[in-house]
Amino acid sequence: MKETITDKQAVSIIFLCILGSSIILGVARPAKVDAWISIILAIIISLIIGLCHARLSKKFHGKNLFEICEIVFGKIFGKIFISLFMLYAILINALIIRDFGEFLYITGVVSIREISQVFIMTIVILLCIYMLKKGLSTLGRFCVFFVPIIVFMLTMGYILSINNMSPRNILPIMYDGVKPVINGALSAISFPFTEGLVLLMIYNSPKNKALTSKIFTKGVLFSGLMLLSMTIFDIMILGYSTFASSYFPSYTSLRRISIGNFFERIELIIILSFIFGVFVKSSCYLIASCKGIACLFNMKDYTFISTPVGFFVVSIAYLLYENTKELAEAAQLFTYLGISFQVVLFFIVFIGAEIKIRKLKR
Repeated sequence: MKETITDKQAVSIIFLCILGSSIILGVARPAKVDAWISIILAIIISLIIGLCHARLSKKFHGKNLFEICEIVFGKIFGKIFISLFMLYAILINALIIRDFGEFLYITGVVSIREISQVFIMTIVILLCIYMLKKGLSTLGRFCVFFVPIIVFMLTMGYILSINNMSPRNILPIMYDGVKPVINGALSAISFPFTEGLVLLMIYNSPKNKALTSKIFTKGVLFSGLMLLSMTIFDIMILGYSTFASSYFPSYTSLRRISIGNFFERIELIIILSFIFGVFVKSSCYLIASCKGIACLFNMKDYTFISTPVGFFVVSIAYLLYENTKELAEAAQLFTYLGISFQVVLFFIVFIGAEIKIRKLKR
């Protein structure tokens, strides 16, 4: 199984992990029509965090985040950190595939909720298990191939929406004050901009050079600019009230496209992009979960546990929430979890690693 990936593949993986379910769910929702300001702040902060990801990869070349935790904190405390990151990867993966199933039900693609909750999620996780067994290199090539296609489809979709855009909808700026913008920035940092951390969890090839700052910078910057553009366009198309109340703003925006009476159903662009993004993101978190469990129990091979872990993820996804209203509440809860794990817990590991490096130098 090939674990070595090129810089281009690494950037593509980060790009699709960040874009992932954000294509449909939107970014910085607490800020409402000021979401674009929150996204700019989140990109700047996430770029700094990305540099920290790159430094860890450079100083612990050939080690993933789970192995770094064990090196920095020792066997006992290291296992605690490994368990926390591993459980977080499982929970995030469950939320990703549940959101996918819920989206298909709400939009009418699947008419029976039980099918979207069980059958669709099972299909997604089986594809992710297959990708896991094929190796990280295969996932990287998949991402490199589909990134230009996704960018092209989304770009064309919004170009066709120009007639529906009104720049007035962006105004007034920060009408509700600074607090919603800050809350929106925190939400965007947690979901999705610091989710590039998953690459540090799954990447540990000693044959390839360490993940560089350019990889994280390009991944966060490219995906951030894409989401920033989409958010601004969605606000200009939908306006304040519709954008603030819509569960899936980008999907709602592209549904309004109608050229004559023959060129409609452009929202299929956003659905296809969403499917590719969810598949890549879920595959990465499944790999991270399995590598975490393998590191926790000192297993040499993590692939043989992929099937039980995958079905465990589906079970958790089924229990996450009961209806669409609870979807928003779950998203808010996972915002706090994201800040706690992807920022706070990661920086504890980062500070511990810096102390460890300095001790070794002495």
